Amino acid sequence: MEMKQIFVPVILFLCVAYCFKVLVDAAMSYRLVRMGSSAETVHAVFDSLAGERRSTSLRWGLVLLALGGSLGLVQLFGWRDFSPGTIALLLVGTGLGHLSFFAATRINR
Repeated sequence: MEMKQIFVPVILFLCVAYCFKVLVDAAMSYRLVRMGSSAETVHAVFDSLAGERRSTSLRWGLVLLALGGSLGLVQLFGWRDFSPGTIALLLVGTGLGHLSFFAATRINR
């Protein structure tokens, strides 16, 4: 199976899922403001969402950094095909990214 036959549907699914998330978030924000909630409640919800976005950005930044380092090691070792060692190195990089996010959030508390 060619890479295009796998890559295009996966990317399409991710784009549709992200658009759905953005629309749901916008609808919830609109309803919250339209309901006539107090200004403090609205500010608390938006501040909470902003903090969540920052932590999500931190998480994926660390994961992608670790995964990029793993891909660099794969290139450095000269591995050309998917072997268990290649996949293990990529999974270890992803796991280290998540663990570094956990450590970074524990330090901030």
